[in-house]
Amino acid sequence: MKIFAATLASVITGQKYEWEPKTQVEIPDWHNGEYGDMVVQQWQVEDFEKRGYLKDKMNIDKSTPTTAPGGRGLVTWARLWSAYNGETADGKYIVPYAIQDTVPAEHWQKIHDELDDFTLAMGCLEFVYDPNFSNAVGVHITGETSGGSGCWSYVGVCSGCTNGEPNIQSGWQALRLPNWCIDVGGIHHEFLHAVGYMHEQDRPDYLDWIEDRSDAGAIDPSAWIDTGHAFEPASNVMYSGFTLKNGRSYSPHPLLTTTDAEQGYELYCDAKRDSHPMEPTSMCLHGDHVDVLRPVFQHKFCDGFKDCLNGEDEDGRLATCASGETTDRGCCKVINMGFGGATCTADGLVNGKDRYLCENGWGAELRWTSNYGWFHSVEVGGGSYYSHGNPAHDGTCLGDFGEFSSDYTDWVNYDLEVTCQPGTGPAVPTPCANHDCDDEYYCSNTASGFDPETTATTPIVTTTSAPLTCGCDPLCTDGYTCDNGMCVDVNECIEGSHNCHSFENCFNTNGNFRCDPNEDLLNVDCPAADFRAQWKGRKTTKYVYKGEDSVILSSKFRVKNSPVNPRTDKYQGFITWTKDVCGADFLKKLRSGEVGVSLVDTEDIYDLNFVYYKNDGKYTMGGFSFELTQVIDKDLPWTFKSGVATKNMGSDDVQIVLTGIDKVQFLDAKGMDWCLLTAANALMPAGEYPDFMTMCIIEGKKFWQAPPNPNA
Repeated sequence: MKIFAATLASVITGQKYEWEPKTQVEIPDWHNGEYGDMVVQQWQVEDFEKRGYLKDKMNIDKSTPTTAPGGRGLVTWARLWSAYNGETADGKYIVPYAIQDTVPAEHWQKIHDELDDFTLAMGCLEFVYDPNFSNAVGVHITGETSGGSGCWSYVGVCSGCTNGEPNIQSGWQALRLPNWCIDVGGIHHEFLHAVGYMHEQDRPDYLDWIEDRSDAGAIDPSAWIDTGHAFEPASNVMYSGFTLKNGRSYSPHPLLTTTDAEQGYELYCDAKRDSHPMEPTSMCLHGDHVDVLRPVFQHKFCDGFKDCLNGEDEDGRLATCASGETTDRGCCKVINMGFGGATCTADGLVNGKDRYLCENGWGAELRWTSNYGWFHSVEVGGGSYYSHGNPAHDGTCLGDFGEFSSDYTDWVNYDLEVTCQPGTGPAVPTPCANHDCDDEYYCSNTASGFDPETTATTPIVTTTSAPLTCGCDPLCTDGYTCDNGMCVDVNECIEGSHNCHSFENCFNTNGNFRCDPNEDLLNVDCPAADFRAQWKGRKTTKYVYKGEDSVILSSKFRVKNSPVNPRTDKYQGFITWTKDVCGADFLKKLRSGEVGVSLVDTEDIYDLNFVYYKNDGKYTMGGFSFELTQVIDKDLPWTFKSGVATKNMGSDDVQIVLTGIDKVQFLDAKGMDWCLLTAANALMPAGEYPDFMTMCIIEGKKFWQAPPNPNA
């Protein structure tokens, strides 16, 4: 990330030029893996594993104790600051911090300001600047020139832990904030870890909200503290780059959200609710990225950043904001980006429009280009970019085509989430700031104010022109239905519209459902039945046909060393693929039916039984079971010999037709061939088996290593 001056001689005011971008830039993984920014103490490893973290992916400090310290306010996985340093004069728990000279001086005030904001949000916790180290335990911040690498923190208190950082005050713990991390929301993110937070995407219910994580292990939900808050994509401790199940894009907030703060309040302040209440909050008027109404601190009104996804905390619906500065062209002078938390200030003209220079976030400049619209470049005047807009949206000012609205969908690559910075005057809450409207209603301020007595029973005038009784606009996506103008979740489990098998339990999720194995059958009946299938390796499959949206595969069920002869006897067969080479998308779409599967031969001799998905972290796999129902001569492979149909007696070649392959996102590093051609197959004698046999066989198999590239 480059820090730049407010003006550069290389960009001339009023300059016009035709320009083609060179490179679209993706945000780097600044977390060092899915949870590499959390430094784990050795005694915490077992607790982290219960929460679904893989030991080989953890950033473990081997110099820390292997046994948990006792008697110091443990909440299973972390020591809390409430057990250290006493309290301030007004009864708040103290989290001391100091800053090393390895953090450049120009960043110190930002650290102070953001920790003051953290203090205000947390209610009973105070971050106290302690450069003289008057407290026994605290957080010692290191930075760009410390000699270390990455942006990281310990989880909870870790007295005397340095993770190799030099010159850490005795008894204090290191927390590293390099320059680029300070600029992109890292201050609050790492200090949330320091007070005991883990990542939002690691919650035990993550599969209800996002697609599968590559580094997820088995999770014990009872090991997590449930504060009753729904999953929040905008959480400061949520990583970017995951795919929401509803298909929407999101950006983590550069500061802790109100929901983040409420969860911390539950962790620290339960005993201090009367003496240290939280700051006043309101409810947003519209749902967030996953259609959950979120609380918002009233002191966040009119701060220039959208805490409510729809922007009602900044646009006058929850508070009246002072007018912001304008440019000579009458456009917004200061723009804030939700993407990375940058603040962009107008500085001259480029291509006849205001050009904005950006600080404290991703990207250095936002300017107009005739070919790519509003263009967010990595460097001032540069050709590499994070995102750009629509060249057809050629107005006088940024915002003329709705770019400041959460409904704007024309940003390419990343949603910049831009807002116009209000003025510095006080934010005056509107009547809607104290609304108690039911979820199915919107609150609207009127000339006579807001009447909370009628909100529970009387439809309020909406903030859009569509009446509440009309259909939904935009139309509801799959998994939702329109009810009185609102898209509400369809409970497929209750309606019976799910496709779970008789040996699975249906669980409703937002906009979808999932099928989990029946634990009683899996843990009791499967071991008792002792079903045994013989697996035949992963070099048995080849293409017969390969098309744009469908393929035909041939999988050999060899006679040699088999418990049943597949050429002379009926049998039960199984074909599976694994997540390590296929990714989760193929396996899930095979299970949902988006990828169709059927078996063909010269005659109809196979019955497809059950398609199954096994969710087991990195050992996740999926496939199907089938049965050979009759033994015939013209069963592939076969040929005519002396005019007589004669089949090859070495193997039964099962022809698998897969459709809808064009809908699948295979792993970029491996591709479709590596996935499909490494199918594993197994067989067992035919018999009268219960339906749950398929679950027992697939759940009971684990492939410990990924297969090699079949085309290598």
